[in-house]
Amino acid sequence: NCFNNNKTLDDVLVSFCRWAKESDNKINMTRLYDRLTSYAIYMDNTNRDLIDPPLTTNSIKESWKAWGIQLSYNNAGRLVIWFDLSQRMELVKEKISSKEEETLRLFVWFTHFIMFDTQAQTDGCILVLNLGRSKNPFWDSITTLPQLAHKILTIFGTIPVRMKHIYLCESPEWAHVLIGFIMKPFLSQTVNDRILFMENPELLEDIFDTTNIP
Repeated sequence: NCFNNNKTLDDVLVSFCRWAKESDNKINMTRLYDRLTSYAIYMDNTNRDLIDPPLTTNSIKESWKAWGIQLSYNNAGRLVIWFDLSQRMELVKEKISSKEEETLRLFVWFTHFIMFDTQAQTDGCILVLNLGRSKNPFWDSITTLPQLAHKILTIFGTIPVRMKHIYLCESPEWAHVLIGFIMKPFLSQTVNDRILFMENPELLEDIFDTTNIP
């Protein structure tokens, strides 16, 4: 148990079963098997980076602060994950370039936190990512942020969490190309419909209660 939260293999299996449950309360065994297999392969491939040193809450505190991840719940009870990179590009760039394994460890820990969150399991979650197009230098954006997007999408694609919406704020051109053209053919129509580019972050106030916005 490397997550310091007393979770067991049974808890992992429960989260996958809840994710694979359909509207008639029956578990879709094909979806369950496919996602569990992807998860097992990913964890096996990253196993060495997670064991030494042990992956605990204390071990990722520094990276957590650098990334500035914030959490809240909306009025529907869904977990909302906030990434605001508009003011953090230098810290993010340093973490990715000099301590890439720490970034990996952070996101593995974080995705398991989401995976074991009761409300995220039952009501799903929402991702809000501010890429800071106007504040981050072009070169930093095209050399750093695509790596970040790849890491996030890879890890989130293996865990049993229902991502209800993804809001991408102040997105640079590479994000539109990556998601709108390169990735779109490989994503289901449902997933594509849940990704929304939002040029003005202030519009989030029309979607969320202001008390839910960090």
